[in-house]
Amino acid sequence: MGGISPNGFVQISPNSAQSTGNVTNSLISLNENGINSPNLIDLQVSGVSRFLVDNQGRIGINNSSPSDKIHLSPSVGESGEMGVTITSGGMTSVNPRIMLDSGSSGASGIVSYDSNGFDLIFSEIRMLALQVT
Repeated sequence: MGGISPNGFVQISPNSAQSTGNVTNSLISLNENGINSPNLIDLQVSGVSRFLVDNQGRIGINNSSPSDKIHLSPSVGESGEMGVTITSGGMTSVNPRIMLDSGSSGASGIVSYDSNGFDLIFSEIRMLALQVT
């Protein structure tokens, strides 16, 4: 571990494989106190933010000022469609899904894909709302 450099950056740079054994605490922990509101994590390529976590916990992917909990933006000059992909990893017994939760009663809405029957399913709690086959 490189420690903290004179300009205030934390450096993590082992020069060999690290073995930690049984870990009961975080290996990397960032604890920001709110002064000057810096970003907690900002991974950049050529000075452009590719993955950012701001001090309010919002995540930006290709976005340096996320306005939502997760904010995706296309790269500069990128064309075509943009989206999020959820895969079952080739396992037919696993159905990819998105669960919508109001925060008080557990999942209230589910969008899922039945990889066996090739069905797109929209449901609410345990009630089928729409099935596209």
